[in-house]
Amino acid sequence: MRTLPILFAAAFFYFASPALMLPSTSRAALVALIFIHCLIMFLTSLKGLTENNVKPFGPVALLGLGLLLTLPFGFMQTSFGTKDFGSLLLTLKENQVERLVAVGIEGFLPQLVSYVLACAFLLVCAWMLSRYFLLGRSTVYAFSTFLLFFNPVTHHIFRVIYPNPAHEKIDVNNVVRNFEIINYPKRKRNLVVLYLESLERTYRYLPETKSEFVPFSSLEDRGLSFRNILQAKSAFSTIGGLVASQCGVPLLPRGAFNPQKRQISASDQHNKTVFMQGVDCLGDILAEDGYTLSYINGSDLSVFSKGDFFRSHGYQRVKGLKSWPDWENEPRLNVWGMDDDLLFERVTSELRDLASENSPFVLSALTIATHGPDAYPDKSCPVVGTSSSQLPRAISCTAHHVESLINEVVRLGIAEDTLIVLLSDHLAFRNTLENSLQDRRDRRRNFAVVLGLSNETNSRPGTMFDVFPTLLELLGYQLKDGRAGLGQSLVNENPTFVERESLDTLNAAIKYNSELQKALWEIGTTSD
Repeated sequence: MRTLPILFAAAFFYFASPALMLPSTSRAALVALIFIHCLIMFLTSLKGLTENNVKPFGPVALLGLGLLLTLPFGFMQTSFGTKDFGSLLLTLKENQVERLVAVGIEGFLPQLVSYVLACAFLLVCAWMLSRYFLLGRSTVYAFSTFLLFFNPVTHHIFRVIYPNPAHEKIDVNNVVRNFEIINYPKRKRNLVVLYLESLERTYRYLPETKSEFVPFSSLEDRGLSFRNILQAKSAFSTIGGLVASQCGVPLLPRGAFNPQKRQISASDQHNKTVFMQGVDCLGDILAEDGYTLSYINGSDLSVFSKGDFFRSHGYQRVKGLKSWPDWENEPRLNVWGMDDDLLFERVTSELRDLASENSPFVLSALTIATHGPDAYPDKSCPVVGTSSSQLPRAISCTAHHVESLINEVVRLGIAEDTLIVLLSDHLAFRNTLENSLQDRRDRRRNFAVVLGLSNETNSRPGTMFDVFPTLLELLGYQLKDGRAGLGQSLVNENPTFVERESLDTLNAAIKYNSELQKALWEIGTTSD
């Protein structure tokens, strides 16, 4: 029992430190101070334990509040690699509780159990320290106060009150609906965009996935390959990557309690919602120019409001897991939605329908199989390699589906008139190949290839924001200065934000930028 202070401090820092908003040097110094303090408590306890007269409910309750503001973000950091407060808001607001529970049990049960047990252990330790140890009560109060001041929630509040000077690097008036198309294409080409879940080009070099990634490597080598697409703030989730690449802007919460969308009217029988109404996106521009746009989502369209996003921005045909009759009895499903073999069947069918119509089209789709933490390969997908991870197997099968879809474009006779874009939605979160990925942490890049143009490598540093204007210009829409939103066309000579400044500056300029947030959602306008 005398070792309790040291156990308490060890558990505290192991589980809470991933979420503490402190530089690593400050955190190390703090650990040293607390260790010394706990050592003193241990030495004083050698004289014997004494029961305090004061009941320990106060310090334990305060610690419970501190843990509530900290441990969820510690779990996010260790499981997903992010502790952003906005991400938590988006996740809680835009997903049904039962889906979050199902996904948590399926992929993160060990981590969830460890954090629940840690919380219980810390509270029991706090009670014992407060009741039986000299300086114990003051120690628990000190720990609790520390958590209350240094956690993502209070940091978020601080930055709302005192904005980061880097926000001035973004001219909000030049980001939202202030780009100009100076020339339109004479020949309208079709566009197929495949968002490959968590599939980054880093897998090309990992020993565990190098051979399974060969089909993607081959496609990268024969197309227009963008090999230096970095991950920026707000584009590290699927919906964030979709918004960034389709609109050239970051996905920021609309507000603390309504971060995504708003209903057009309470009397709207279809409960129609609008998503980032202050922005013009790829779909808006192409729909106005006569394109038919279709999006197929591997999961339910309500997850992170992806259906609302695409419907709000020019896509006329938007389908997801529940869009097909009798979907509940389909055996090819996983905890997220469709297995990739089922998804690509439906994407191929949609491709045939669009190709049969007499108008240019856009077909966008999002895969699932390579989702972390350990992938969801098709049930018929053969086992490959010797890795205990399922990711190599999922990569291999998804590559096969992609190649089959490309062959279908050729078979339909529309290859000369179609650009095919293979794109990461974001870099992989923590998964079963985390150690190998972290060995290349500074060299991790998104996968971005355009087929149907010249064989060329583009190594300019950019982000998913730059994908939007790049796609427009590749389709023949000439932009003034090659700019749209926060993005800069990578086939235009003007520098991207990352080239002008840095990725760190871009991230700081985006994070907690309330003026940009208001502009994106048209907060404070008469339509709001």
